[in-house]
Amino acid sequence: MPKGNYGSLVPPSYDKRFVFALELAFRPSCCIGYFTYYYSVLSLDAGLRFSEVAGLQWQDIDLVRQTILLRDTKSGRNRTVYMTERVKTTLSGMPKCAPDSLVFPGKNGKQMTEIGDAFKKAVDDLRLNQGISDDRLKCVFHSLRHTHASRLLEAGTDIYLVKTLLGHRNIATTERYLHVRADSLRDAIKGMERMNNQGKVIPMAGQAG
Repeated sequence: MPKGNYGSLVPPSYDKRFVFALELAFRPSCCIGYFTYYYSVLSLDAGLRFSEVAGLQWQDIDLVRQTILLRDTKSGRNRTVYMTERVKTTLSGMPKCAPDSLVFPGKNGKQMTEIGDAFKKAVDDLRLNQGISDDRLKCVFHSLRHTHASRLLEAGTDIYLVKTLLGHRNIATTERYLHVRADSLRDAIKGMERMNNQGKVIPMAGQAG
């Protein structure tokens, strides 16, 4: 596992523009490294940790069932995650090797131990950490997994399902991501306020709750 603070907080600037900018930077046409783009997609769309990306083998990829088996994860258990179409397309387009070969080998074919420079270059080029002194708020590779969890919750996914998908041991870890829904809750109140300003009254049906 690479060293460094992965931050327990999702940056306040985690909005659609940020995510789009990060995804745009990792497209192969931007020439920042195919492998970096590929494993960034897996983290963003399937919630993989870097250690899970680094240890992934071809025998754990099932393109027919569109699943990925993660062995000996941080929780001490195996975990199955499910592919988005983008993940399936990404893995389908990669050259296949022996079943026990690493999907993303590092130098000399050995398992990666740190994030590639291409990721750091993309973050620097986009100035995502400019003016941020608190390491907990900086954009790092683990931020992609944070984004994955945040998107699931924003989509209304039950928190216990999110816990299972992320492989958390306890629900308290998953609950750290709930605060990113504040903007959605604020928007809901603003919507109600607009109705108040328009003088609309919604008749009640049934008993008050």
